Amino acid sequence: MRYWFLLFLLVAWATPFAGFVQMASEQFTINQWVGGAPPTEPPSVPTGLEAVPMAFSQIDLSWNASSHVAPVVGYQVFRDLLQIATTSQTSFSDAGLLASTTYTYSVRAFDGFGNISSSSIAVSTTTFPEPPTPQPETEDPTPSGAKKSSMLPTASLLEFSIEPGSQSARFSFTTSVPTVYTIRYGIGDVLTEGQVQAERYATDHVTVLTDLEPRTTYFYEVYATDRFNREVLLRRDSFTTTHRFTIETPLNVSNLRANAVGSDVLLSWKNPEYSGFSHVRLVRNHIFFPNDPWDGFVVYEGMNNNFYDSGALGQYSRQYYTVFTYNLDGVHSSGAITFVDKDEVREPVIPSPITPTETKPPSIKDKETEVVTEFYDLRINDVEFIQRDRVFAIDVDTVVLFTESSFLVRVPVDKVPSHAKTLIFSIYDPDGYDPVASYLLDEDDDGSYYVANVGGLVREGDHPFSVSLFDSKKELLHVVEGVIEGKDSDEYDEVVSDGFGLTVAYMLVFISLGIVAIVLSRKLWFWLFGYKRRKQKD
Repeated sequence: MRYWFLLFLLVAWATPFAGFVQMASEQFTINQWVGGAPPTEPPSVPTGLEAVPMAFSQIDLSWNASSHVAPVVGYQVFRDLLQIATTSQTSFSDAGLLASTTYTYSVRAFDGFGNISSSSIAVSTTTFPEPPTPQPETEDPTPSGAKKSSMLPTASLLEFSIEPGSQSARFSFTTSVPTVYTIRYGIGDVLTEGQVQAERYATDHVTVLTDLEPRTTYFYEVYATDRFNREVLLRRDSFTTTHRFTIETPLNVSNLRANAVGSDVLLSWKNPEYSGFSHVRLVRNHIFFPNDPWDGFVVYEGMNNNFYDSGALGQYSRQYYTVFTYNLDGVHSSGAITFVDKDEVREPVIPSPITPTETKPPSIKDKETEVVTEFYDLRINDVEFIQRDRVFAIDVDTVVLFTESSFLVRVPVDKVPSHAKTLIFSIYDPDGYDPVASYLLDEDDDGSYYVANVGGLVREGDHPFSVSLFDSKKELLHVVEGVIEGKDSDEYDEVVSDGFGLTVAYMLVFISLGIVAIVLSRKLWFWLFGYKRRKQKD
């Protein structure tokens, strides 16, 4: 009896942990946002416009962001009452100007519904005079080997770092005065491998050398030219690329937006913030979303976070875009996607997760006109999420994730039919107002999963999501839907501790059962042994 009492105490002590876990488990419902009529009032007027001359041919502008009931898409920049640029940022560098010339600037904000604000207060400034002819430079006998001009002060190097990968190298450096830089590099003493040159004056410089060979030593020289046209050698050295070791899918860009501006398209996004990030490649295709970095027309490649695609809607009324990120090992991400219509009336290419889905697909004809019927094995519980090195499974239709950490979403390859050519993961904002964020799912190196690396949730709350399957004809084949419940750090720790408590509870129960089994087996053995001895005496 005392052994059963011991088991009762252990199970009773473990029960609160299991109960706590059950109480923490909840069911969540999908909330559908109904936007109603689009706003008709314009964004607020941009304020705080400043114009600062950087050189004899460049003026930098900056201003405060406008506010609006709907997201502000971008800004129109005017010079002397003529529009010169459209940008999604709150700054702009106007280059190619005349020396000793006064220019007047103003800015207007606009949203995605065609509403445009009034012009900001105009500001004026004057470019610097034309620089004199540089005087001859002499070699500095210091170990750095930098050239030193007789006209002082010249540009100097304040900070400098190189982060090499297997196929790329990122240069980051700061100069004492605004400069444009030139980097020459090559294998050996002759620097003929390539050259990178900046077009705008700045003090903080970041650039990436691409298409390098792994485990190779490259020599380089970094030159800087100030606004007086004085060139100085900042650094001469070498670096060695690494052996390729990264096989994980790089993190995608976030907040990808595309808006039609007449026949042009203004795109903006947020680059991932991690040390291995190299650059992005923006690919356009008028047929469907580019599935890889070569599936379409490459309209931009670099480190910026916006691009103005002039004339993109001139021939085709709809354009599809995919932004691929690259790490320093030359590995590209699965791709963040968006599309834009010239008339700004979008068809539901990416289905809403609220729409009911078919569990059995229609018949599909192949090239030989044979009817092939294939049942889809993919269910919502097959979609997995990995965050902070932990796999999070879906409970009914909901998974709980931390709001401030990136996560990997994956779908087993064997759950996807062979004729599905495009897999899209779409996630929606909790308040339903921001546009959908969508990502391609790309097959991993092992060929086991289709994966996408996403840069985290927008905020706390219910984030409806869907995984959509399309065939080569852009026909929607199948959709599975669920909800990601975004939790803050404290709630996330509770979920983790709950899981730990459940594990401890089960361990205690199994240990208790093991102890009881051992005790009972010993009692049974003694009983059998005693019974046998009694039989022998009889």
